[in-house]
Amino acid sequence: MRPYLEAATRIAAGLDHPAYDCFYIALAEAEGLSLVTADSTLVRKASGRYAGRVLGLTDAATWSDES
Repeated sequence: MRPYLEAATRIAAGLDHPAYDCFYIALAEAEGLSLVTADSTLVRKASGRYAGRVLGLTDAATWSDES
């Protein structure tokens, strides 16, 4: 987790969201993956810069069906 500490802290400050959730965004970003979460607050806060990277469960189900 240490390699993602700086990125997670930056993301947390930018989103005004707890850093522990933002570690997952930092990891997904570093690995070029999407994060699927049931946390609707995180999805809403991440909808700007991380749109398409952070997906809610409903969005992920729709995205998966379209793939």
